[in-house]
Amino acid sequence: MKFLLIPVLILSLFGLNACRREPEFARVDAALAPLIPPDAEAIACIRLDRIKKTWFQEKYIAAGRVPQLERFAEMTGLDVYKDVWELLLVMQADGAPPVVLIRGKFGGSFGLEPQFEKPGLQRMSYKGYYIIYGDGPGVMFLNTGAAAAGRIEDLKRIVDRRDEPGWKQNQTLLDLAETLPGVTPIWMVTAKGGKLVPQLPSKGLLGGAANLAKSLGPLTMHTSLDDGLAITVRGGYPDAATARQAAQAVRALVGVARSRSGERESPLQRLANGIRVNERETEVEIQAQVPEDLVETLLTLLD
Repeated sequence: MKFLLIPVLILSLFGLNACRREPEFARVDAALAPLIPPDAEAIACIRLDRIKKTWFQEKYIAAGRVPQLERFAEMTGLDVYKDVWELLLVMQADGAPPVVLIRGKFGGSFGLEPQFEKPGLQRMSYKGYYIIYGDGPGVMFLNTGAAAAGRIEDLKRIVDRRDEPGWKQNQTLLDLAETLPGVTPIWMVTAKGGKLVPQLPSKGLLGGAANLAKSLGPLTMHTSLDDGLAITVRGGYPDAATARQAAQAVRALVGVARSRSGERESPLQRLANGIRVNERETEVEIQAQVPEDLVETLLTLLD
């Protein structure tokens, strides 16, 4: 009988491996979640480990064609292409520049400091953690697998606040993240979407849409790189009437962009043609399908 157990165990192991799936919902890495302050306005995540499995890695990241990542690497001295798995952008409540929480592997083994070849970097210690800094943001290493980048005063505040009695992580944002698909490589969530709306002229179609957007509550965004770049944005409004008005305003803006894009097959025209707007009671959903050959155009607009 015990000889029969051997093939059963082998088959069980293969079965477990075959059933191993991606997580059902998005979530923040356990090493970074406790560092998100309870008053953070929003978080945005870039899962470089997932992007590396897609067409986007070779065509854009490996080729150095993502200016935002290039600037981040230049300012911090970190090798975002080799040692970083996840970047978590934390927008602070007081309007200060965002802090970037970083998950990866820094240093060859536990206790070894990472080596930086960028000239002009200096090192300082704060409450047992060391900070590397130069002309731009500093980078504070919390352990060999977690770090934070930002202004030095903000990095110190992470340590100070974490040591305060009653410190709690931002469960509201963490719960919102878990409403998104687990395989999404780039996502963003906020409980107060209206606070993220930039200052725009109060008149005209754009001003009207911006005024409606200021009443936004929960706002999420997630992406897929399976076929080009698919972006899904969902926003919650206080009532169905406001949501309907917001959806109509977005459709009108897309129509204006389409009519002013010039040539029929221009990049802006094709981008506008890939946008769909739907509303469900108090929620508005915007879906945008960006063809692979237009992703660089979109990156330029975002830059």
